[in-house]
Amino acid sequence: CVLKEEPRESGTFLKLLSPKRRWATIILWIVWFSVAFMYYGNVLIETLLFSSDSDDDDDVSSTTVGYSFDYSDLAITCSAEYVGTTLVILTIDSFGRIPTQAFSYLFGGACILGTALSYSYGADDALTITFAFLARMLIMSGYCVIWLMTAETFTTDVRTTAHAIANALSKLGGAVAPYVVEDLTTNATGWVMLT
Repeated sequence: CVLKEEPRESGTFLKLLSPKRRWATIILWIVWFSVAFMYYGNVLIETLLFSSDSDDDDDVSSTTVGYSFDYSDLAITCSAEYVGTTLVILTIDSFGRIPTQAFSYLFGGACILGTALSYSYGADDALTITFAFLARMLIMSGYCVIWLMTAETFTTDVRTTAHAIANALSKLGGAVAPYVVEDLTTNATGWVMLT
């Protein structure tokens, strides 16, 4: 007895843009791009805020520039990712996917703005670290939810294609973030990340 292989339909890019999936696809792609832009922009902002230029101005012949980092502040803000992931695991089913995402993105962006403003206006370091911690925690929470929500939104025949394209768009958002962070002042970067 020989088994005949049945022809399979594979998920294609065009299936994602079919009329019944078009809006869900486009919205999720925008969210993936935006959350990666926020995440990587925030990481870069934190690195810039918690570093100081250690270049010696007296040595004109030196072509290297060094930075000194406050690693304890960076460790505190990095630990926020564990807190954000744990928070989502414990609350996502009771609050729901969309409210959790909306809360995470809105208040995560507001905390990035708070980080930038508190640093710019010379607020206490504890306030800047608190805003940075909350921003990173909330953005990581949103990132966790978007991974789950993308898998739940699409049917099996296009799920991997949708996830792959969305993930590629998030990498594009992450690639754009350094150009925005480097070229803007700290206040302007906070406003851009909020929007």
